Amino acid sequence: MVNHNLNEGDTVKISGTGRNGSGEILTRFIQEISLEIDGQTTRVEATEERPAYLIKLDEGKHVIKYADEIGG
Repeated sequence: MVNHNLNEGDTVKISGTGRNGSGEILTRFIQEISLEIDGQTTRVEATEERPAYLIKLDEGKHVIKYADEIGG
């Protein structure tokens, strides 16, 4: 189930593909977007039904995760 109650500034936990940890939500995306993160271009196909979030991890790196990949 997708958590639609996530907001900028929330602290969240993430896991998957080599990135585990916690961090702070910086931005919510509900449209297709391409961003450069840590020197790599990342394309996200976010929608209102499946939003994506830019998260600053506690270690200082940034990741984009869909709402269904984020824990509270």
